Amino acid sequence: FFLDADDSLSAETVENVTSFFDEVEDEVDLVTYPILYLNAKTGKTHGHKRTRWLKETGVYDLGEYPWIAQTTMNVCVKNMDADQILFERSLKMGEDQLFITTYLKNRAAIGFCEDAEYVYVKDGTNSSSKGNNPLYAFDDMIYLYSSLLEIGAEQPRMQRYAYQTVLYNIDWRLKSNLLFPIYAVGEKRAFEEERLGAVLEQIPA
Repeated sequence: FFLDADDSLSAETVENVTSFFDEVEDEVDLVTYPILYLNAKTGKTHGHKRTRWLKETGVYDLGEYPWIAQTTMNVCVKNMDADQILFERSLKMGEDQLFITTYLKNRAAIGFCEDAEYVYVKDGTNSSSKGNNPLYAFDDMIYLYSSLLEIGAEQPRMQRYAYQTVLYNIDWRLKSNLLFPIYAVGEKRAFEEERLGAVLEQIPA
């Protein structure tokens, strides 16, 4: 399991997720569960958009459900012993998404346990707020997108999932004005836009 210092798990999460994982460990290497976003200032909460597809406890084939785009760390992963999958430590941003997608690659399936909850505190001061700025993150973004597409190319059942995960990332960055490197001008701007364009050209319309 993974848990940031300012977040929390519901009391039954560990027991329920691990019990479900025991039932499906021959089918999946990773199980996810609901994430709830908590606004620390207002006390209001809301769920993640992926719950539109992940509604019931079960195993979901990513060839059939490519829109899931599991990008947050509300996951439990299998211990692979000598073949353990590790985080790409050179990345400042996106290492979680790459880690998760790499974990999903071999089986192209994800487990979901509905009777659990990860509470993610959003107060605007977490470490990712500044790091998400393209000034710091653009190189990592391009590396992440390219790596996700490579996984999709290696595992055909993961291809549409890889496309969707890249597009999901680009979507929220556009909405948050965190996609384009506004610090870049002239030839530098053209160069950075060309890099992003090369990624997008690999995704069918």
